Amino acid sequence: MKSTTGAERNAAAFAFGILLVVGMVVWAVNAWAVPRGDGKVGADVTFITDPTGELAIPGGAFVRGTDLRPGSPRAEGSIPVRNQTGGALDVTVRALPSIPDLDPLLMVEISAGDRAVYRGSLAGLVVGSKSLRLAAGHARTLDVRAWLPASAGDGYQHRIDDVTLEFDVQPAGF
Repeated sequence: MKSTTGAERNAAAFAFGILLVVGMVVWAVNAWAVPRGDGKVGADVTFITDPTGELAIPGGAFVRGTDLRPGSPRAEGSIPVRNQTGGALDVTVRALPSIPDLDPLLMVEISAGDRAVYRGSLAGLVVGSKSLRLAAGHARTLDVRAWLPASAGDGYQHRIDDVTLEFDVQPAGF
């Protein structure tokens, strides 16, 4: 039987140590790797408001949706709207998108409590919503939701749309 020398044992231990370290590095790289994506970036949408003279509305962005894809979660937000005048007002909402690309694809719903003010495509909201009556000094909270339906297909990828909601007011009954 052949006996091993100290140098041979050290060489074997060194080789085993190298293999162990390499194996741990390979395992760590695989464990911490970011999963591969599908190569597509979804749509980003932001809804913005500007105050008006007749209505008290906080200005700025109040709904943000990032990486929206067909059938994915909705972008949602709420905004209070208060009549600052001495008379009742009929209020309609119009969308002013920064790009037209998402107009036929993006679905939008605006409600005040249990009353739907608008439900349809962004293109339809460019025309305007139903009227919402606000008594003098009264406020309502508008809930805004936006999503890409599962049937949206392509055309949404890499789109960034800043949608300004414009509030048109008329004295009630006109």
